[in-house]
Amino acid sequence: MKPICNLLRSFVVTIVVSFALPVMLVLGLLTIALGMTYVPGVESIGEVTLQQLTAFLNIFGAGSVFRGVIVIGLTLALVAGWFDIYTVYRLYQFKQLDSEPFKNS
Repeated sequence: MKPICNLLRSFVVTIVVSFALPVMLVLGLLTIALGMTYVPGVESIGEVTLQQLTAFLNIFGAGSVFRGVIVIGLTLALVAGWFDIYTVYRLYQFKQLDSEPFKNS
């Protein structure tokens, strides 16, 4: 039972972190671009950056910036979960190989 709990804990932590980091990155970029629109001298750069980021997120979110951020986060969390499952599978494969005695022919 304990190995299953460890695997599940690893899987959940991987998914949560892999969802949270891209979402925070995208929201941070949006915040920086929005903040740049209030700084004299770089407001035009901030506006263009904000328009480009929202256009990019609208593509993934079917017209909604919020959905775009969620879709990117969920996609990266799913892929990270698959990688975690694969590495655990390979780890147990290698452990089985190490536990088998060598056969002399």
